[in-house]
Amino acid sequence: MTIPGERRKPARPAITGGGGQAPESDLTRKRILAGQAALASGLYWLALAAFTGMTRALELPTINPGPMLLILSGAAGLIAINFVYVRTLMASDAVLGFRGVTMVSTAAHAVLTLFFAIADGFGMATLFILLVGTPVVQVFFGLNYGMRATLLFGLLTIAAFSLAYVLAPAQEQTMTLPIFQMVMVIVGCLTVLSAVVNGRARAKKYMIVQLLREQQERNQLIEEQNRKLEQQSRELRRMSMIDGLTGVANRRHFEESLEREWQRSRRAPGRHPLALIMVDVDHFKAFNDVTGHTHGDDCLIRIAQALETAAARPPDLAARYGGEEFSLLLPDTDMEGATAIAGRIREHIRELDIPHPAFDDGRRITVSQGVAVIEPELDREALSLVKRCDQALYRAKAAGRDCIEVANGPETQN
Repeated sequence: MTIPGERRKPARPAITGGGGQAPESDLTRKRILAGQAALASGLYWLALAAFTGMTRALELPTINPGPMLLILSGAAGLIAINFVYVRTLMASDAVLGFRGVTMVSTAAHAVLTLFFAIADGFGMATLFILLVGTPVVQVFFGLNYGMRATLLFGLLTIAAFSLAYVLAPAQEQTMTLPIFQMVMVIVGCLTVLSAVVNGRARAKKYMIVQLLREQQERNQLIEEQNRKLEQQSRELRRMSMIDGLTGVANRRHFEESLEREWQRSRRAPGRHPLALIMVDVDHFKAFNDVTGHTHGDDCLIRIAQALETAAARPPDLAARYGGEEFSLLLPDTDMEGATAIAGRIREHIRELDIPHPAFDDGRRITVSQGVAVIEPELDREALSLVKRCDQALYRAKAAGRDCIEVANGPETQN
């Protein structure tokens, strides 16, 4: 008897590639079921053979060894064919699917069982088949195919054995008619009982499956919501690190990046100088008072874009430090390189050619810049870079603006 386990899980759609191969996970599941079916069928026939041998030892009427060995050989052949077929040919797009193999194998085992009963002359082995084998198979059918399958199997069993009993020669029957009728009544009662029990068990199993499916859907919904929340959180964090007007990094982002780059430079072997350029828009308050905040905001946006253009490398960071003041953080950059970049910033601002209407001499928007470089292994804190750069910027503004000043100190030596 083959375990009809095909319905234990919903049928999966066949996914085939260029060679018609089924999914590996589905093949693995079918091979496991084939092994379980072969084991269950083998145990059934071994139990039947053992019971027959026991009845023969007790000198009770039973099947002769010749027919028994013939039927057992047929059953063994069916088990082997079923097992080998599923383990090999089911790997391709076979005409007979796994469910078809299960049905054919189950029907073949049922026919062999019926032949066994006829050859037994409806003796003690037949009684074992009806009262032990039938309920066991009904349990498998009920748990996998439901209550109606259990009732159908019971009715087919009663009909097949009754027809065989009527057609068999009366003189070869060990079981008398009253005993046979009583056994059939017991089989009918067991069928109804199995159908009720299996129906409830299947209903409970279906309910559990539904609850698990609903729980899985809820978990998927929660995971999706968590992903959205994480995405929103990342977006909020990104927005919290960006200046709302100019689109470059804000002061918070700058300070975190400065501390991170300073720590990285301290840990890294060798010389890894860290440079900073502070940029201040010259006479911006006067520009803002004359042109208005809208033109002032547009001026800051264009200057921020010029700084981003100068920050060509991925680790470079252009940020709005506050008001009309900007900063450009340059990891792994010495004073010579930082000064060259400051010169490029000055040229970019001049290319913008933004008129300054607060002056009558045709003056354009310019910037003052302070440049500082530290070597983290020699400096105690990252804030010293900002202090030195700010001092250099102050000197640039005091020197008449539109110029570049570098910070004094050992770190500026090349």
